[in-house]
Amino acid sequence: MNLKAQNSSVFIIYCQCDKSTKSPYGLRALALTQKLDSSEFARVILHITKHRGYGNKHEMRKRKKKRKKNKKF
Repeated sequence: MNLKAQNSSVFIIYCQCDKSTKSPYGLRALALTQKLDSSEFARVILHITKHRGYGNKHEMRKRKKKRKKNKKF
């Protein structure tokens, strides 16, 4: 995401989490039973995209062992 988009007032509102805004997790749970308005939906989508990822612990362990082995040499 570019700096201009991150500094926009709309983006800042979506990232805020205070007493007047619900948590993204709460909104995701709420979306299972009712339709969210556009700002709530955008907040949920933004949260999902920021926290997506993939982790493969087995592969990471193998890489770590290889690095240790290489450091010995």
